[in-house]
Amino acid sequence: MHYYSTNRNSDDVSFRKATVNGIAEDGGVYVPADIPVVPEAFFRNMPAMGLKDIAYVVMNTLIGDDINSGYIKEIISEALNYDIPVLRLGNSDIFSAELFHGSTGSSKDLGARFMARIFQQFFSDNTDSEVIVLASVTSESGVAIADALCGVEPFRVLVVFPKGKLSSASKEKIFSLEHNIRPVEVRGSVDDCLAMIQAAMSDSQLRENVRLTSANSINIARLLPTVIQYFWIWSQMVSAGVDPNQIVISVPCANLGSFAAALIAVKMGLPLKRIIAASTVNNAFVEYLQTGRYNPADHKDTLAPCLDIMQPLNFPRVIDLLKGLGTEVVGCAVSDNEIVHTAASLSESYGYSADPHTCVSAAALIKKLSDGESGAFLATLSPDELLCHNTSQQIRHESISPTYQALKRIIDPIHTY
Repeated sequence: MHYYSTNRNSDDVSFRKATVNGIAEDGGVYVPADIPVVPEAFFRNMPAMGLKDIAYVVMNTLIGDDINSGYIKEIISEALNYDIPVLRLGNSDIFSAELFHGSTGSSKDLGARFMARIFQQFFSDNTDSEVIVLASVTSESGVAIADALCGVEPFRVLVVFPKGKLSSASKEKIFSLEHNIRPVEVRGSVDDCLAMIQAAMSDSQLRENVRLTSANSINIARLLPTVIQYFWIWSQMVSAGVDPNQIVISVPCANLGSFAAALIAVKMGLPLKRIIAASTVNNAFVEYLQTGRYNPADHKDTLAPCLDIMQPLNFPRVIDLLKGLGTEVVGCAVSDNEIVHTAASLSESYGYSADPHTCVSAAALIKKLSDGESGAFLATLSPDELLCHNTSQQIRHESISPTYQALKRIIDPIHTY
């Protein structure tokens, strides 16, 4: 399978080159040119299959032309060494897909761990030459990426995060990982961090001197494994007796990686009736789905800070993937009051605990689910995580201004540009 740039001003590339490049040479994001459809028999067999078996079929369908099937199985065995429970809440038609049972307690573990193993294979040609991996992170993604690549050669990982926006627990985990992990605090917003990463990845002069790639979900090697979770959720709901043609999934939207993966799953043949794009009040993407216009307003702090991204890097990819989808897509913005109410309602009605980001997904599902349908919300973070977006914890680290030149000096302190 080949991948084209959303800017359509560079050549199509292989999975290997798309992974190594991170983004296209023209600054666009890579999208699969022809998404393969899985056989009809797979859907009949899925409810009786295990998670790793489903994962293998999905990933072999997507990247089997580029990666040896034996290595795909090996990666899945190591990356998916945990369960993804899909739990029915009481006797309702609502399910929770708990994606947080990996090593760092977040939904990002699967994509980060799979990507790390792909990186090892694709950059193994020259292990003496350092590869700098850029990651603009929120709490959950930062810990997952740092954990997956900690101690892995020849990578040096720059974990770029906005000041005051990491939870105390996440900050402690990231800073405890030494070796090749370098935290970089930016005195700005998460959108500033993403823009700085985008600028570095698009800097052809820099890339002549430095081996560079990105670990954000714009990297196709991190995005594609996320497709697995949607096939698994569907199979578990069908196993629970749900009508396979009446399944709705609510996806919390930030950088739109998980949402893009859901669209790819549908294009592979997954028969979802509806996909809900759940957001906080920073709801520019929800408004885009409703009006066709993308006009991000001023950023507002919310109880779900990991979702408060105004300029998602996957947006161009999503625009392309929405074309000819054939499945209904709706948006739903959730206020802080609704987050609090949903957390209390889940606890009181079902004895279920959920973090604020999960509550955004759950609230959107509850509002948008119709009679006769069954739905799943994505539980993206363990409720045990301490999610405060202001932390007073003092840990020694690098702090830079929200400018690309400041980051560039860290990436390459040797050359003068």
